[in-house]
Amino acid sequence: MFKPLRYAILSTCLSNIAFASELPAILDYLPKCEPIILSEYHQQLTFINDENDDVTTKLNADDFREQSIKNALLVAQQNGKKSGAEAIIIEQLFTLDFVKKVAGNSDEDKYDNYKINVNIEAKNITLCDNKELTTKRTPFGSNGMRVLLSDTSVVLAVPNSQSLMISADKHKPPSASVSVNGAYGVMLGDPLSILKAQMGPESIRLLDHDGTQILGYGRSLWFYVKSNKVIGIAKNEAILNSHGTNLIAFSENYDIDNWFINDVNYRDTYQSVNQNLDLVQHGDETIVYSDTSQLFLNFESFKVDLYKDAELLLNGFTILPSGDKKKSANINFTATDSIEVSHFFTMNTEDMYQLDDQQRSNQVNLNADGVWVIANENLLFGVNDKGIVNRIRVTESIIKEQSKQDFNLVLARYNIPVLKSDLLKLYPNAEDNFDSVMVTKGTKLLFATFDSDEDNAQLIDIMIEL
Repeated sequence: MFKPLRYAILSTCLSNIAFASELPAILDYLPKCEPIILSEYHQQLTFINDENDDVTTKLNADDFREQSIKNALLVAQQNGKKSGAEAIIIEQLFTLDFVKKVAGNSDEDKYDNYKINVNIEAKNITLCDNKELTTKRTPFGSNGMRVLLSDTSVVLAVPNSQSLMISADKHKPPSASVSVNGAYGVMLGDPLSILKAQMGPESIRLLDHDGTQILGYGRSLWFYVKSNKVIGIAKNEAILNSHGTNLIAFSENYDIDNWFINDVNYRDTYQSVNQNLDLVQHGDETIVYSDTSQLFLNFESFKVDLYKDAELLLNGFTILPSGDKKKSANINFTATDSIEVSHFFTMNTEDMYQLDDQQRSNQVNLNADGVWVIANENLLFGVNDKGIVNRIRVTESIIKEQSKQDFNLVLARYNIPVLKSDLLKLYPNAEDNFDSVMVTKGTKLLFATFDSDEDNAQLIDIMIEL
């Protein structure tokens, strides 16, 4: 049975500074050899803000929750110290019964009053002579966040999402010149550092199954990087479908098709291109060769005039080393595809999650609403700049065309009702807004979109804001 304790949140926080150096460490990674478990710790801690403290009343709900978790960790460390522990492992940590209310009899006396219960379980341990740690994560890290595990090994720096948007807007793009050997001032074989310097912040990054990084600039310009070198460049290649492409913010730098190849311009006719470039036809592929690389040209049939025949117009390109063949992207979702999120859509959990770098290998960086991590073709995580999940979204496929039956199987996987009527039965207090439904519960918001306003309307998108 948990025993509730009542803490004034700031006094506990200040003691964190005073005694941190004397307390056992909270491990982020498991020890290499089996530790000795001295004792186990189970506790429920209740934190409330003090209406007489000018500082605590200025904390918002998210800050108060974060500070409460820090204080709970501190109490666990102090307990570990009493047990003689060298380190502690956090086995479980979750919050319950979060309440916000306004107190006071007049406007001047009113203040935000928060209360939060933190349940924490930990093991107090001593390490063996070998003090080394593995690369396997503990259930909860030293910041109190659950780190979702993966086997993929990718390390990527993640700058602030707002600063990325600003940097991308301010970046001066290179010339949109294209050749057999490169494009936009980036040549095949150039290191990743030159690509970044030339192009600025990428709009999206993806990880292919063969370990190739795919960096997208705007919605249709892609650079393929392997072993830290550019191995391919493509324009207007459809890696995402239109639904997925709309996740990416429009780029004034790279979404305006003003690219050119010497005297050839985007949307020139096949005849015009053939007169200016040495085209070689291999089956359905039109190629220009150099000694070390090859330029594949894409033509599409367009009817620019109602009374004239359709014409083949230049619509895209792919640049590859000699001998390489074009292939479709096969995005690697192994780092996040197995994450279980069904419990979030019941809105009965207060769990908090943090994604590590491996799990952020498929990520839309430039989006007006913030970063989206692509967990699989139907599941997206919104994250803040620390990788903490603040939104979970299940939507129609962003990669390929998906039948209604296949999407309904996805919804069943996450225990999400398919029909509007079923969702309203599940949440009778929901707000029905014709072709959408909104549900609020505590600090969480569920927003579901349907294909019509009928009772039997099909769900097409659902998002939880945490």
